Amino acid sequence: MFRNNKQTFSFLLNKYLLSKDISKTIYTTHIGKYGGVFRTYKLVSIHYKMKALTLIIFLFTFQLISAQVDLTEESNCNHNDIKILNNGGFECKLIFKQKENESPFTINFIKLKKTDYSIMLSDHSFKPKTFLKINYDTCIIENSKKKINNKKYIPLHKYNDSTIIKKWNIKFTDQGQHCQDTYFNKVEINNNLDSISFSCLHNVFFLELDLNGDKKNELYLFSYIWCSSLINIYRIEKK
Repeated sequence: MFRNNKQTFSFLLNKYLLSKDISKTIYTTHIGKYGGVFRTYKLVSIHYKMKALTLIIFLFTFQLISAQVDLTEESNCNHNDIKILNNGGFECKLIFKQKENESPFTINFIKLKKTDYSIMLSDHSFKPKTFLKINYDTCIIENSKKKINNKKYIPLHKYNDSTIIKKWNIKFTDQGQHCQDTYFNKVEINNNLDSISFSCLHNVFFLELDLNGDKKNELYLFSYIWCSSLINIYRIEKK
């Protein structure tokens, strides 16, 4: 899921330029049922190709303008500088932080158990299969001791958190680029007059789970860096 205009632009431009025969073929991008991105190919006329090229030029210009606007915010973010502003209407706790140079759980290969999203599988081809079990106050990492049925898991890139974003009234603001595959993001969550905001998060996704058995779902916010596979997990709930 794209969180800002830079990511959307980069995706569109990359797919257009990858065409083997740019004079005849253009990519059409679709969002799948679970939020996954896939492509189809079709021949288009010069008229539509010029429209597509005009759109790319427009987005490129918009990105340059956006970069100037984001410059001040971007300079205020660094690798470990996540700022939280809570007006008192929410409870928030950091329940998991993967340390630098310690990557027992690899974000690039995460899969969610279809029947229980609190169980996450790191399905790395050349490393031990590792589980991250999310609990209310903490998380537990353990290696798999038996064969895994991959049909019971859904890859993270096919998971769609758009319903959660709408339900919790979550707003994103681009704060610049951390590295090639990771961005800084500001996340604001509003509930009537109550609000909580996180500045200088990295890439983010959300899970909604009831892990304390009170029949009310908590929000679990994941901030992660692809290349170094660092993860922070915050539990957020209304008071």
